Amino acid sequence: MPSVSRFAYVRTPVVRTFVAPLAVLIVCSASAWAQGGASVGGVVKDQSGAALPGTTVTVLNTGTGAAQTLVAGPSGNYLAVNLQPGQYQVTAELSGFGAGKKTVTLNVGVESTVDFSLGVAALSESVTVTGESPLVEVTTATPLSVVNGEQLASLPVLDRNFLVVAQILPSAAPMSNLAVSTRFAVTKFGGVADQRNGYTTIIDGTTVDDATWGSPVINMTQDAVQEFKVFRNQFDAQFGSALNAVVNVVSKSGTNQFGGTGYYFGRDKNLNAKNALATSVPPFQQYRLGGTFSGPIAMNKTHLFAAVEYLNIDKANIVALPATNPFAAQQNGNYPFTVTEKIFDTKLDHRFNGKNSLMVRYAYDNQLTPSGGPVNASGTITDYSRSHSVVAEDNWIVSQNKVNTFRYALLYHNLYTLPANFDLAIGRPSYSVGQNGVAPQYFPRTNNSFFDTFYINTAKHDIKIGGELTLASSNFEAHFTEHGSFSFTTDLPFNVSDSRTWPQSFTMQTPGFYNYKSKQIAGFIQDDWRLHDRVRLNLGLRYDIDTNLRNNDFYTLLLANPLYKGLDYFVSSDRGNDTNNVQPRVGLTWDPRGNGKLVVRGGFGHYVTRNRPWFDETAMDKALGSAVRITDPVALSRFPDINGVLNGKSLADYVAQGGVRSLYLIDNSYQLPFALNTTGGFGLQLNNVTSLDVDVVHGYAGDQLGTTDKNLPASGPVTAANPRPRPQFSQVGVMVNNGRSWYDAVEIQLRTRVRGTDSLQISYTYSKSILDGVTFYSTYSGTDRTPDNYSYNATDTPHNLSIAASTSLPLKFQLSGVFRAISGGPRPVSAGVDLDGDLNTSNDRPAGLPQTVGRGDVPSQLAIINAFRTSRGLGAVDMSLLNIDPVIDLDLRLTKVISLPHNRRFEIFLEGYNLTNHTTLYGGASAMTSSSFLIRTSALDARQTQWGGRFVF
Repeated sequence: MPSVSRFAYVRTPVVRTFVAPLAVLIVCSASAWAQGGASVGGVVKDQSGAALPGTTVTVLNTGTGAAQTLVAGPSGNYLAVNLQPGQYQVTAELSGFGAGKKTVTLNVGVESTVDFSLGVAALSESVTVTGESPLVEVTTATPLSVVNGEQLASLPVLDRNFLVVAQILPSAAPMSNLAVSTRFAVTKFGGVADQRNGYTTIIDGTTVDDATWGSPVINMTQDAVQEFKVFRNQFDAQFGSALNAVVNVVSKSGTNQFGGTGYYFGRDKNLNAKNALATSVPPFQQYRLGGTFSGPIAMNKTHLFAAVEYLNIDKANIVALPATNPFAAQQNGNYPFTVTEKIFDTKLDHRFNGKNSLMVRYAYDNQLTPSGGPVNASGTITDYSRSHSVVAEDNWIVSQNKVNTFRYALLYHNLYTLPANFDLAIGRPSYSVGQNGVAPQYFPRTNNSFFDTFYINTAKHDIKIGGELTLASSNFEAHFTEHGSFSFTTDLPFNVSDSRTWPQSFTMQTPGFYNYKSKQIAGFIQDDWRLHDRVRLNLGLRYDIDTNLRNNDFYTLLLANPLYKGLDYFVSSDRGNDTNNVQPRVGLTWDPRGNGKLVVRGGFGHYVTRNRPWFDETAMDKALGSAVRITDPVALSRFPDINGVLNGKSLADYVAQGGVRSLYLIDNSYQLPFALNTTGGFGLQLNNVTSLDVDVVHGYAGDQLGTTDKNLPASGPVTAANPRPRPQFSQVGVMVNNGRSWYDAVEIQLRTRVRGTDSLQISYTYSKSILDGVTFYSTYSGTDRTPDNYSYNATDTPHNLSIAASTSLPLKFQLSGVFRAISGGPRPVSAGVDLDGDLNTSNDRPAGLPQTVGRGDVPSQLAIINAFRTSRGLGAVDMSLLNIDPVIDLDLRLTKVISLPHNRRFEIFLEGYNLTNHTTLYGGASAMTSSSFLIRTSALDARQTQWGGRFVF
């Protein structure tokens, strides 16, 4: 591969990346409300119930002055789509009849129904009715939740991240205490194997998912988010790339009034309680500064919104290894580090005329996130994430019942990770030191995406037809284990005379630079069919294809290379592609009372997630780099002399002269994981401000990802007498679709919505999440030839209760809070040694022991663990180590509002987090051979206090 300096693409491509696409953007005018906007529609009738076709219906945004005029169809029907969420005035006028006028608040992704019954002009007068977005969704069978701007502004949210706010919704929960990879992830939804395949995040109509870790790469300032909606377990065909949830965010727009905010939030160690595992309160100081500005450029025509925020946190990572850990004395302590984030968002809305409008939004997010820790620890790294997102959308009213929305989106993201040291890596059951195994690494990537959606409204059908095209280019500079890594199965010091203390394996790889390109294509049709006045049928069909999913050209070249003779045992040149991604979706709603206050709903859908280029790039890196995994005991006895392990050769010479090479490959039949979700339930309006939603969910996810070694003999340990099928290679890891998961739940949501800041939202989920597979694509199945991974998912949290409330108090005080009580997740365990002779210790377990413990038949799990430890000369562990700590958390905010002249105000905040100072312990060594097996090494934050102020004008 050609040599390319990382600075050629880390620093310079921003100009190249933006100039050409922005030129296209300006010329083509693109879009965003198609996926994120609101709709309002209904039927106009006279007082006898007869339809009034030809009625003029005007939909006016009271904030921006933007108006859309429609003419009711043959059945008196009308529908305005792709509207910016906010307050609207809807007017119906027909000669000979009195005018009808209603105001309604539209929420993101919601179709509100506003019907009119017009009286004869001489006998009636115009009547204005004020309303809100419907409390019960009668148009869609999708279970969903909306978090509006008032909740975002009033609830205490320490991180000011909309995905943290989403944790007040059914099936959503924090991830920090769960035993899964949480890189850049803060919230889990449902129970799929890998949460990054589970949900997608959409901001202003376009996804902002990380190509490497799958989590969103843009965090808008909280004051820039108008509202967001989460579709749970069911969603229309216009949405893809996710198995069980869509987070749909709409940013704020300017209005006809100038306004804005300026705010500050601060924290200090003197107001924090001591972490349960710390010996003293660690250093801590935070300040967050930001502001917004909005207003008209041209009244009723062009509006601007802008927001900026800077965050600086000086904190410390607490390393609290138990006394039984032989590394505790040298590693324990508080390790300071600094987190920073810079965010900028701006949005321009322009109406060319009554039939054509343009929106352009730019978002920038620059994060510096060190992990903190001892400088010699392999887990101590620093992540850098810099993102630019541009979205532009053109909304064209073609005719009275047809609308076309075209959108262009550019996402440039540069993610890179640097290690704290470049020393020889040494991994032991209880601790690891040396260079991180995958750092440094650099991932600049650019996505250019094009979307078009055509809307057709008839008396019976609301139809959406659309297509999507993303041109993705991802670069990868890799330095995996470039300075060597020894893996041990014991904490005992190395003794050349005692083979029990020798390493189990040695891995090393040369660095390289790689580029991966793909085209992601999708098409969909959605028909919301009014079968009856009280019955809606939601029919959808979606198709997705990734043209370079299996990276076929790369493997064709590799197979032709004589250095890889024998590779055809694992992959073939005729790999084809995953073309089986037809996704039907159906839902039904029934309004038995006919007044929109009770809806019975149910639905079924087939969903396919997205590919992450990281999979293909790491496979390219492992294959083209000179990668070895040496398990020969004689060579390993030369630890720590890498030169001795490689027989006096450089790594490149060792491989070129016949040294066995290790590989990581994408399977011939790799396909995108899928889910089959079924839901059923009801929504009930209890009074004018309160609704209750209850849904039963069953989700099955298949083709989940994991890794297996394909270069193993049919049975027995790998030895000279029982060699690998292709002995010129050592371990050949292949990413395969070998996992399944099941999620069953009852999700309940009670919402009370009062005007202003007063609100109450109670969510409760009772669920069960089962996994037959692994939770991360690169994790091996353990005993690869006889895998047994059926267990509770590490993200299984059976009970999940959240209460979010806000209320006004006398003297212009406001009190708001969030209470959570959530079951903890079970703990993963492994033997820590190779049990089946495949020369891999990853995920091996004694027969009968599930991969997670602490849930299910816990006494049996403990018996198997202690029997194994006894056989290894280790002491028994106590039942208490298998206990699972719940998360119990109370956060409160007290706000004092000071009114100022000219409609201005100043708000003073005092916030407390985890006010009960509840201790939630988690973490701990998962290897049963570790001296600190399952002894907790981490605790969620103790009580914290934050203060702040906000000026609103």
